[in-house]
Amino acid sequence: DEHRLNALVGITAQSFVFESLGGGRRDVVGEDRSLWYLNAGGADGQTNFNESNDWKMLSYLFRANYALQDRYLMTASLRVDGSSRFGPDNRYGYFPSFALAWNLHEEPFMQDLGPLSELKLRGSWGQIGNDKIGEYASFATVSGNLNAVFGPNEDLNFGASPISLANPQIRWETTTQANIGADLSFLNGEVRASLDYYNRLTDGILVALTIPSYVGSASNPTVNAAEVRNQGFEASVNWLGSVGEVDFDLGANGATISNKVRELGEGREFFFTGSVAGMGQTQRTVVGQPIASFWGCKTDG
Repeated sequence: DEHRLNALVGITAQSFVFESLGGGRRDVVGEDRSLWYLNAGGADGQTNFNESNDWKMLSYLFRANYALQDRYLMTASLRVDGSSRFGPDNRYGYFPSFALAWNLHEEPFMQDLGPLSELKLRGSWGQIGNDKIGEYASFATVSGNLNAVFGPNEDLNFGASPISLANPQIRWETTTQANIGADLSFLNGEVRASLDYYNRLTDGILVALTIPSYVGSASNPTVNAAEVRNQGFEASVNWLGSVGEVDFDLGANGATISNKVRELGEGREFFFTGSVAGMGQTQRTVVGQPIASFWGCKTDG
């Protein structure tokens, strides 16, 4: 009569695989398409390519909800995510969360609320992870079909070369958020409002950091490059009513946000991102300023 408890336990597994294979020849003889084979054309200008990549995720999930007298509410959850995009030492991330709520309108001393028909106070804290990077950012990758002519006979030699640098130490990007808020309703639920304050810290932001061209890598290595804080207030109001046989629902919402870079990794004081044609990179991320602030020449007029 006074206690309600439900729980969820689960395991999810995901696998994504992509493969492609292709080739081309010029000067294929004849107009009969049934005889158009790659080895029937000229060797000059031939192209061959193949590509494959895969990505896997294994997750363990847990959540429990508890209510006492429908007044005091608690939720606790934990998810453990393992992504093949990270190296063996940092493959798994652990992301807990919990929330508490108090239905004040269920308390005996709050029975006479006047125009206020519902009031709930709540607070929460939790973490989530991000692995949205390339499939092999923690491993060095090699590309074939990088060919060149060598020797007195000017023979075409097939070659291969590293095209990306490995960063085996990259780890999950983690966002930690705390939230306090209140839900209210007035006039028997015709008007509802939610008020929230949030404080969100993202640590180990995954960025493909620009490196000098003389390094010889075709792509920039992915690193955990920054720590950024977002905080502010959110509010929403809804009015449900009717005029004759017409029902209506009017709503308004707004938010404030303060964004600030707290820390940069890799010994960087700042780094540039973004680009505009003819102007190069135009956004600079530096400690104490919003992330990716526009950066350029001052103008008069």
